[in-house]
Amino acid sequence: MKQISRCSRYLNEFPGMVSVAYGMAFRIDDSLLKRDASHEPVQARIGQVMDWRDALVERYPVLLRDGSGRAVGRPGVGDGWARIVVRAIGRILAAGSSTGDAVRILGIAEKYGTLRISIDVSHRSTAVAAIEEAVALAEAASECTCDICGGEGMLYESGNVLSTRCVAHGAGAPVPVSPGWENIRIVRHVKAGKVRTVSCRRYDRATDTLIDVPPSALGLDE
Repeated sequence: MKQISRCSRYLNEFPGMVSVAYGMAFRIDDSLLKRDASHEPVQARIGQVMDWRDALVERYPVLLRDGSGRAVGRPGVGDGWARIVVRAIGRILAAGSSTGDAVRILGIAEKYGTLRISIDVSHRSTAVAAIEEAVALAEAASECTCDICGGEGMLYESGNVLSTRCVAHGAGAPVPVSPGWENIRIVRHVKAGKVRTVSCRRYDRATDTLIDVPPSALGLDE
């Protein structure tokens, strides 16, 4: 059976940033979820509602733009993941505002069919754990959500291209998953030359939570 690895993200220190306290977590507005028209000529977009990706950058420039003003954090993902991205941003903002830490999103993209969010924080603090959890939840949600329509999805492979899609939008063939391994996320660290399992959790799409699973239940060493 082909094994597909969905890698975890890591947060790096970014000591040069100015500390910014953010307000309340962003609440999603359906006006931000219009179709992506960014590929169309400017003239064709006049009078249209702003694309949700650009609306997020405009609303949170400190979070989504770098020091030179480039929109490095503008989401580069399909409309089906819009609510996942907005929910993640809300959680990240809430974590940063609780400590006054400076937070900057350096990228929101798709890789190996899964959402990837890259973040820098001003210093290692209690906010880091909450930010890491926000990223983990978003990435886990993307693994079972169609990136086109937002419906329940699974990983498909077409040639060398991986994508998370529903049955209606799936391209190629579903990637097989062993029974009991559905929506499992495992984090491992190397310590003293040995790979150790740090956490083993299953994502519950209905409640948007990660639930601990004993590694032994999956036949893994602790």
